[in-house]
Amino acid sequence: MVRPGNCRRRMRQSFDAQTDALKAAGITRIFAEKISTRAKVKPELDRMLTLSVLVFQR
Repeated sequence: MVRPGNCRRRMRQSFDAQTDALKAAGITRIFAEKISTRAKVKPELDRMLTLSVLVFQR
């Protein structure tokens, strides 16, 4: 079963710590994006939520 998760970083950060934590939690599909916290549109978050709906409707 797919277990989706999302991580986000700012300009000088790395995804490593977040992805390691998600993998340790059993997340199998990670959606990552470099985007401002103030951004209204977060495409990878939207993709993760869409996948989550599809996975949990089964």
